[in-house]
Amino acid sequence: MFIEVIAQNLADAKIAESAGANRIELVANMSEDGLTPSESLVATICKETKIALRVMVRFHNQGFIYTQDECEKMCQWIIANNHLPIEGYVLGGLTETGMIDTQFLDAIAPIIGEKKVTFHRAFDRLTWGQQEQAVLVLKKYPFVDTILTSGGIQQPLAKNLEHLKKLAVLAAPITLLVGGGVNEQVFPLLQAVPELQAIHIGSAVREHGDFHNPISARAIQNFKQ
Repeated sequence: MFIEVIAQNLADAKIAESAGANRIELVANMSEDGLTPSESLVATICKETKIALRVMVRFHNQGFIYTQDECEKMCQWIIANNHLPIEGYVLGGLTETGMIDTQFLDAIAPIIGEKKVTFHRAFDRLTWGQQEQAVLVLKKYPFVDTILTSGGIQQPLAKNLEHLKKLAVLAAPITLLVGGGVNEQVFPLLQAVPELQAIHIGSAVREHGDFHNPISARAIQNFKQ
């Protein structure tokens, strides 16, 4: 099982690395569902750890339909930080009609270099039918190698397993990274589905399940067993 852990600071990154996580998603402000961290923090984690790192590029929590100016600012952030030895970025945008914002992805294509992209849970704002169409769109962008999803926000992750399996098959070779509700109860259900062998974990590996508390190395290791 591939395990990605949400990290908010250097201490989180070091604990995740020592506990055997495969990758971290670095964010700030989890009270706003995860925003872009400071450039200095990204640089520090790159210097002091060796764990694979993807960085959230998201400047506000007012939805996923972005103006041209907002898209340009995210592109400028990528340009400014693309020299760092990170694996890639976590980002995504939608149109008002409920589809992938391809203009945003088109703007990223010439600046992304060899970095990879996780299309984040903006994906979950789409209906199941829209998600299937969105997968086909994302497959046209070689730098998008991961889709982070719980299957949708309409119902709990555990009720979306058949849909997630279908998406994973449709998305290949893009990895479907299951997140948004992964916990010790859901984990065995995911283990039983060969197509769903990559998970994204947040509060489930925090002490007392709270993002204000440190990451628990033991909790990460429990998911690796």
